Amino acid sequence: MRTKYGTKKEYLWCIKMFHLFGIDVYADIVLNHLIGADAMEQVITYKVDAYHRHKVSKRKRVIRASTYFSFPSRNKYSDFIYKFKTFYECRL
Repeated sequence: MRTKYGTKKEYLWCIKMFHLFGIDVYADIVLNHLIGADAMEQVITYKVDAYHRHKVSKRKRVIRASTYFSFPSRNKYSDFIYKFKTFYECRL
């Protein structure tokens, strides 16, 4: 679905162009904020070293996160529901 930022195809093309020129791309998504979410979900997380982001603990931890967005007032346009897996599976 097209957004004001373009289509998914355009978004992925843009990321490929950045990679072509050696630029890493990171999505800036706040997964544990409390504003706007319609419900909480239980998700598995791993602790990440604050000074070395590539050092990830192997121990799993289950938390409740504000990652469920059903947008009830938008249902007349789309019935798509964002869940934790929606964000997780967007990784490139």
